[in-house]
Amino acid sequence: MNTSSPEGSLRGRIISFYPEVAARLQARFGIVLTEHVYSRERRYQLVLPLVRGDGLIAAPGILQVSDKPWFQIFNQPTTRAFLAAPLIQTVWHPDGIAGETAFVLDLESLKTLEDHLCGFFGIRSSDQ
Repeated sequence: MNTSSPEGSLRGRIISFYPEVAARLQARFGIVLTEHVYSRERRYQLVLPLVRGDGLIAAPGILQVSDKPWFQIFNQPTTRAFLAAPLIQTVWHPDGIAGETAFVLDLESLKTLEDHLCGFFGIRSSDQ
């Protein structure tokens, strides 16, 4: 998996939330979007909730992804997941993030996600 992440960076990493945060976000997992340097400090993290997609219909602002190796984080098998741009949050790392999975989004998936978020929020991506 080509992530090009500096040592200790959480950017692109799939994390698990503590139960209180998971209940508030209605998602057990999320993806850290905080830039590399600051993410290493384990302070505030910008996170995008990650939701198992079976039985759900994608609404506006929701990015659907299919058949990714990291789907094994879910308790039940699935073939799709949703990344909910409207639910993007900051969490205080020590209080919100329970753990880090072994999975980090590859560069192509992270770029697709960033482009989707830029479109959702009506901002230009850094490469435009």
